[in-house]
Amino acid sequence: SLPDARVLPPGPDGEAAGAPAVRGALVGAAVERTAGRVPHSGGLSCAKAAEAAGYRDVPPAGSFSLVDGKRVPALAPGAAEADGAAPATLPLGRLQAFPVSSPVSGSSTWGAPGWGVRSLAPIKAGQAVVEVCGRWRGEAEYDRLLPLERSHVLRLDERARSLLLQSGGGERGWLDLREEGSIARIVRESEEAPNLELVTYPDPSAHAPPPPESCFRLYLVAKHDIPPLAELIWERPAPGADRS
Repeated sequence: SLPDARVLPPGPDGEAAGAPAVRGALVGAAVERTAGRVPHSGGLSCAKAAEAAGYRDVPPAGSFSLVDGKRVPALAPGAAEADGAAPATLPLGRLQAFPVSSPVSGSSTWGAPGWGVRSLAPIKAGQAVVEVCGRWRGEAEYDRLLPLERSHVLRLDERARSLLLQSGGGERGWLDLREEGSIARIVRESEEAPNLELVTYPDPSAHAPPPPESCFRLYLVAKHDIPPLAELIWERPAPGADRS
């Protein structure tokens, strides 16, 4: 199933019995991954990573829709700069794609075979690392995609999609990164010790319908402090999880 985005900031989660032992094993796996990191000289910039992985790089705030074959920016001109409350992401120069040889656990098809993403600088818990950018699609467009074509499509949660419909922006409920996207397209996804999570800005549970010229935005945000050169791994929210 498609991953939904959490809201920003995410709420605290409860911890089931036996969770400390499971968490310890996952952290151990993350440490092992970090130990195998390669020098930063072996990595690629965001633009070069897109070229190597076969997609077109989309800059921050660069998501778009296609209307009658024309590319229409999701954000009105100047809207991103005027929104002082929007999360500040890491400078793109600090993010780097690098070759990986070992697979991550799970059956996710997200990412690009043989590539992972890391930061050259330490990341603090709660830091928005990268905006997830691509092509916005509506429900009818999404329904026409074949199953294999949905591998790099994210959807907004029900509340956000409902607000967009009320504002007349219902064609922006599914974000497609298959052919065009930010470097988030190749951040690998796994339930094994993820250090990033998918969040939505602004929080749809706390907002009235946005004006038609605005949109919700998706980010990968650090779940905890991340050391430099550690691989970035994002977590898919559980289906039906309360994201309010």
